Amino acid sequence: MTSEVETKKVAKTIDEQIALLKSRNVQFRDVEKAKEQLLDIGYFRLGFCFFPFEKSFPQKEKRNHIYNEDTFFENAVALYYFDFDVRQLLQKHLQRIEVSLRTNIIHWVSLEYKDNNLWFVDPQIVEGKFADSFTEKVYKEIRRKSDIIRRHHLNHPNDLFAPPWKTIEFMTFGSLVELYKSLKDTKLKLFISRRFGVNSIKQFISYLDICRELRNRCAHGTQLFHLQLYHFPESNPVHFTKDETHKFFGALKIITFLLGHISTNRRDELLQNIQNLYKDLIEEAPCLKQILKKCASMDELALQDLVISKQ
Repeated sequence: MTSEVETKKVAKTIDEQIALLKSRNVQFRDVEKAKEQLLDIGYFRLGFCFFPFEKSFPQKEKRNHIYNEDTFFENAVALYYFDFDVRQLLQKHLQRIEVSLRTNIIHWVSLEYKDNNLWFVDPQIVEGKFADSFTEKVYKEIRRKSDIIRRHHLNHPNDLFAPPWKTIEFMTFGSLVELYKSLKDTKLKLFISRRFGVNSIKQFISYLDICRELRNRCAHGTQLFHLQLYHFPESNPVHFTKDETHKFFGALKIITFLLGHISTNRRDELLQNIQNLYKDLIEEAPCLKQILKKCASMDELALQDLVISKQ
């Protein structure tokens, strides 16, 4: 039976994948190990780490996937594991930022409206659009996933919502950022942003949006070394070079800045760990130094400057 939809690309065996890479200029130091890694990582996923080795890089349209001479399979794998390890590190520290933001919103806003345990759906306190959509877009999912929230409603059947210190604890980072954005009291919003070292609500929101973007990428295993952010904040209070804007190293500066206003120890830990990962990578595959500089605006000097400035 002939398929109604014909495609030129078909699934390939591991040996066929190896042959295809060889036909595109990729060299192998250990073919048997490469076969294991292709079965472990996957050809398509690893392809993102081969992209910077293409002769046509950074062109994304009409690519022929022909790689530069002296492109080794093992270098793409090294880049993959570096990116993986950085994502694991960032996920841990982004969670610290998320928890701190969550706690600050719950604490300070609830104190401001201590006689109103439904302030997060009160259109006099939050934007009407957020309040009106909260039940369908946010609370139904919280109630579905959280035993604590379901138990609250069993014990308090007349409550429309659990109190803010319960409800907001189970909101996603994205919903949390939207809650902050929707607060009508600009003095209260500014007070919270200043606790993170940012004297502008607009700038703080842009930093939170970048943290949310990185957190989503980390959670879904999306590569970071070639991160391209379409909306990037101005250079204050975090300062960026022109080359750092829209790239991973610029985003890293934002994370370390916010983290430093939560815990200097955690900020220093993150920077030291990333420095170590970078050093180990360049020792293993020196050719990746140029790729990380071009793709991520990251190099040894930039990392040292960030550690010294502790921006």
